Amino acid sequence: MKILLYGNTANNHYIVTKVLRRNGFDADFIIDKEDYSFLSQPVWQDADLTIEYADFYHADAEIIKEFNNNKAWNKPDFVKEASGFGSGFGRSGYFFMKIFYLTYIFLFRHFSYLKVLNEMKKYDLIIVNGIFTLLTAFLSGKKYIIYPYGKDLRIALGVEKFSGTGFFESVYNFFCVKFCGIALKNCCLVLNGDAGLVTSVKNFDKNKYVNINFPIPLPDDTDIDIKSIENILNISFDFDKTIVFIPSRVDYKIKGHNHVIEAIKELPDDKFQFFFSGWGTDLEDAKMRLSVRKDVFFLGKVLSKSLLMKFFRISDLVIDQLIWGTYGTSAMEAMACKKSVVIHINREYYLMRNKPLPDYYYEASDKKELLRILCDNTVEDFRNTGEKAYEWILENHSEEKFIEDISKYLN
Repeated sequence: MKILLYGNTANNHYIVTKVLRRNGFDADFIIDKEDYSFLSQPVWQDADLTIEYADFYHADAEIIKEFNNNKAWNKPDFVKEASGFGSGFGRSGYFFMKIFYLTYIFLFRHFSYLKVLNEMKKYDLIIVNGIFTLLTAFLSGKKYIIYPYGKDLRIALGVEKFSGTGFFESVYNFFCVKFCGIALKNCCLVLNGDAGLVTSVKNFDKNKYVNINFPIPLPDDTDIDIKSIENILNISFDFDKTIVFIPSRVDYKIKGHNHVIEAIKELPDDKFQFFFSGWGTDLEDAKMRLSVRKDVFFLGKVLSKSLLMKFFRISDLVIDQLIWGTYGTSAMEAMACKKSVVIHINREYYLMRNKPLPDYYYEASDKKELLRILCDNTVEDFRNTGEKAYEWILENHSEEKFIEDISKYLN
């Protein structure tokens, strides 16, 4: 069976493709040549690169071309590019949907989704995420699995809208909800996502919902070239201090980084080094509030996944979000690097949705709790908790666990 993975901001699909191939599946990953998001470029996963925040989500074609031609990375043979316009649709789907979809494509110049149709026809099964990739898979007439990452699923279920409140935006939202709902009901499986949302869809076959944990790649155990990392980021590590990394965007409302800033201001400046990723909505305010501190550094760049994992390995402690209540890829990647994570987790949310909950992490949702963690624990304490968190990752998010679970359905 030939499998194709394709989606928006798609390096998660690239990870899954590599995992499937390492375990004997004939799987390919497709690059949309007109998708100029850095998160969609596989090189972002494999090479040590940085990008300025202003350019992070989208860039022009020449920047992306230069990015993908980086000498530190060779494109694998299983990474394909969309080519040519689609020549006709599959039998599945509705005539009106095809008319609307084609009209949308041409009016808003999303030609890339038509190009992918030709590639889809070469495969037996398609795994997709994203609104338009979901619709494209539906129109291809092929069997498809949805591997949603949040917003696309919520839009398909009508609980979230695209931006804009005008008449055309309202019409657009209406059709997206209707057509994505149709595509959702016609899929083979929905992996992960929010079980409460998926199973609430009228006439949705609940047997199609499968909870399979995303595989978190483990870092290699080779020695890190510390000097190279310092040169790339223009920083210096002080290994006589506790190195604390805050990898997420600086965001008071969503991430709770105002609590982190207030906690840092009450700590002595000779025991820690704090590294913020250096991007986000509240970055400038955070810089101003911590400007007198000599133990706080803002990297000023977004780190590629390869570089990010090395930074995790160098750190003693990772601080994630203190408000949102969920753990995401960054927290799990830090745990995969055997690092302790400070995070606020809404345990009831995960228990209600039958999701795995980390057993070993530091719970904090305000300045007081964070200060207690930083002052009452040693580097050795953080190291021991990180080792236990790593065992949890192996049990719940390892490559072997993912293959064991998904093979039941792919076979």
